[in-house]
Amino acid sequence: MSYLLMTLGPSIVLLVFLEKVKGRIAEFLIVFGRVPMFYYIVHIYLIHLIAVFLGLYQGFTWHDMAVRFRFLPEAYGFGLDVTYTVWILTIAMLYPLCNSYLKFKKGRKHPFYSYI
Repeated sequence: MSYLLMTLGPSIVLLVFLEKVKGRIAEFLIVFGRVPMFYYIVHIYLIHLIAVFLGLYQGFTWHDMAVRFRFLPEAYGFGLDVTYTVWILTIAMLYPLCNSYLKFKKGRKHPFYSYI
């Protein structure tokens, strides 16, 4: 509970100040904010795909990687440098896709698109 209070509380306060920010960075982030469910669904699959390929790069087999998360091989994993690199690459790869979906979504009136 304390974790939620310490992460969501400052985030909500910060949001008040960031709503008025303009510029290229704000426009970049707004794209993700307007298609949050689409980004969430696509990024889960993309990150899992990247994780499997990184496991193969580490020398594990497909069979080793086709297990539940808690049963991953003991030596599997990378440091924060690779984690942040994958995070930045994921955002960079999904930006054009999210931007295209945002344009597609704006032209549609069906209520289904307001959820994704």
